Amino acid sequence: ELHNSRIFLKSRPGVGSQFYFDLAFDLPSDQNQPGYLTVSAELASYRQKLTGLQVLLVEDNPINIMVAQKQLEYFGVFPDCVRNGKEALELVKNNRYHAALLDLHMPEIDGYALAEIMRKEYPDIHLIIFTADIMAEVKMEFAKINVYDILNKPFAPEEMFEILLKVAQARGV
Repeated sequence: ELHNSRIFLKSRPGVGSQFYFDLAFDLPSDQNQPGYLTVSAELASYRQKLTGLQVLLVEDNPINIMVAQKQLEYFGVFPDCVRNGKEALELVKNNRYHAALLDLHMPEIDGYALAEIMRKEYPDIHLIIFTADIMAEVKMEFAKINVYDILNKPFAPEEMFEILLKVAQARGV
């Protein structure tokens, strides 16, 4: 209904069900073409403000990596990006990070296990959970290991900046 549509159902016992709907979208304008970026006045003031902050992005979805990486670069952060917890642990052995953005649902070592390992072995890295899974149980699980920053996907750039600014200020960056 929010998109002026309805969901239809055709079902026959023993045969199956079919659900369908129609959505109408406006054609893209020049502003929506790839490469065109509009930036709010508030967001424009964040440009290159976090230069020097060392961030590890652990995310298995290539689109999420691209979006987060572009936003981080706008802030002046050039993150190291890996696609799973195993790769993340290899990087933290030999690199210094102020913060790590951790997706929860990844192959090999998921975000829950990775956060626990990193909290114990690399307590100086500020952990930020980067997920669409925002249920209260998730927050409570991470609070048990003193991880309180959760950046919800899709994320608001202002929220990402606020969390990372807090980390930068705490680390003297």
